[in-house]
Amino acid sequence: MRRFLFVALAAGLLSPTAAMAEPVPGISDLDADPKYPVRIGFFCPRTKVRVRNDRGQYETESRKLYKNCWVEFHSDYINVMDRQTIKRKDVLRYWLGEAEAGLCCARWNLLYRTKAGKRHILQISQKANVIYPSRVGETETPLINKWMAQ
Repeated sequence: MRRFLFVALAAGLLSPTAAMAEPVPGISDLDADPKYPVRIGFFCPRTKVRVRNDRGQYETESRKLYKNCWVEFHSDYINVMDRQTIKRKDVLRYWLGEAEAGLCCARWNLLYRTKAGKRHILQISQKANVIYPSRVGETETPLINKWMAQ
């Protein structure tokens, strides 16, 4: 009985299928190495400001906190608007979040640890294109998934 098991095991290990690790076209030959760096623009946070109009009355305006908001994915870190660097080893978790009320957008969340040991969340939100609303996240989601998997 043991000889039979040994013969079956040897045949399985020596079979040509087990030795071949050729990719299957269109299924397992997809490019897993994106070309870094890749920059993704996103919604800038806003703040409400009271402003006096021409008639002397106060009105509330919504203004961006920053002129332009973006993140840049490198092979081993994320650059947030040249103000912050988040290393991949500090990113604890990633998930695709819910859209905000009233906005048709995609939101990616990355939970990361700071140097002080605190946990923070980086939120990347994008508004859908009016012409192609279903195309939000078509390129960003696979990019972030590949970045997290490396």
